Amino acid sequence: GSADTLQEVTDNGATTTNSIVVGSTIGVNDAIRHNGDTDTAINFATDTIKFSTAGTEVARIDANQRLGIGTVSPQGKLQVNTANHNFFALAIGNDSYTGGHPRHELLMLNDGSLQWYLPDNGSTPAKFHFYSRDNAANFFTADSDTSRVGIGTASPSQELHVKGIAMIEDASSTAYGTLQFGTDTSRYIRGNSAELQAGPTIQQLH
Repeated sequence: GSADTLQEVTDNGATTTNSIVVGSTIGVNDAIRHNGDTDTAINFATDTIKFSTAGTEVARIDANQRLGIGTVSPQGKLQVNTANHNFFALAIGNDSYTGGHPRHELLMLNDGSLQWYLPDNGSTPAKFHFYSRDNAANFFTADSDTSRVGIGTASPSQELHVKGIAMIEDASSTAYGTLQFGTDTSRYIRGNSAELQAGPTIQQLH
């Protein structure tokens, strides 16, 4: 049938099988619950809206307009937590992939450390870029197809490709920089503004 007004519902004994038209607001003391499934609800507290399924709160908007999913105390405008490290805390992707996870998109996995995961179906290169709007360029690129990292280039040709000037500083002294080759600590090049040292040998720069 047609929609009823609240007055018509009241006149009919507070029951109706029709839609209800509300001209202004409805005051709710506690929650809006699904009939026949009372553990699915939207609950209200002071300046807080809570969303529950299966009797468990899954999300809330707090008094500071912060949205928490999987947490009752979000620390930012959006915080997503998961208690199970086998599930992605945040997944943005394509539902059409039949393998069960989004592909060619960004995934964040909560496994005790923050990880960004970029899957690839083998046909289209998956790359993760840091992009500078000021310089209109990618200043960092991780290519999942080649396992290469580029700094200053979006197409790294080696495992580490730096386009520009690289600077190496020792932790003990910013005047020196050391580049070690392999695990042998005697195979290194160390230098400052006046000299280069290859292992124990010192060569003066001219």
